Amino acid sequence: MTIRMEGFSDKVAIVTGSSEGIGFTIAKALVENGAKVLLVARREEPLRQAAEILGPGASWLSADITGKDAPSKIVDKAVSVYGGIDFLVNNSGINRLGTLESTTLAEMRQMAELNLFAPWLMAQAALPYLEARPGTAILNVSTAGSRKATLGEGFYAATKAGLNYLTSLWAMELADRGIRVNAIAPGGTDTPQFNKAAEAIEGAREMVANAHLIKRIAAPQELIGAALLLLSPVAGSFMTGSIIDVDGGYHVT
Repeated sequence: MTIRMEGFSDKVAIVTGSSEGIGFTIAKALVENGAKVLLVARREEPLRQAAEILGPGASWLSADITGKDAPSKIVDKAVSVYGGIDFLVNNSGINRLGTLESTTLAEMRQMAELNLFAPWLMAQAALPYLEARPGTAILNVSTAGSRKATLGEGFYAATKAGLNYLTSLWAMELADRGIRVNAIAPGGTDTPQFNKAAEAIEGAREMVANAHLIKRIAAPQELIGAALLLLSPVAGSFMTGSIIDVDGGYHVT
């Protein structure tokens, strides 16, 4: 499925967590619409394979974005290869399902560092380049569970609720600099990370599917329309501080 939208020709995007799943799907859509994309994730081989699939419109950098110097290295790579940055997609994240009793401090720190601290540091590093160009945007990938209390999502959803807050805050802080900031909040989506988390709890996949008004799990491609809309300096030019629920109606159940 290819969705065409204006505003991406010869633009440059950084997409974190883009070796697979939602991140790869967003990166693929950007390349299909004429953008150049720097793929970022920890594992080198899946990244290399993802870049090969996307062809000359993509390059890659293996990095742990929670590392001290990683955000600046990622930004420097995008600028050195493509000459600047137009879009930052903060997609990297980790989900450790659990409750108040079961979630450990180590798990909480891991989720906070990747889901909340890393987007902040990536935005800091990219900011000078984003404000140097017209029509730039940041897209944060949140989750439906961040919009209302969801049993089992615990601290993971709390970090994503924090990311929602940062989306609103950055929209306010950066509007005068010409940078729009928005987010999507997906429901259950058929990605390797979701499937791994669901395997930890018997019946979790069926439970998540039935929690949506549309009684199924989404394909990653079904998030693309909203992601491209929020990034596009044409279609989404008057949108900032928005969080679009792409969750099969979960937020109204």
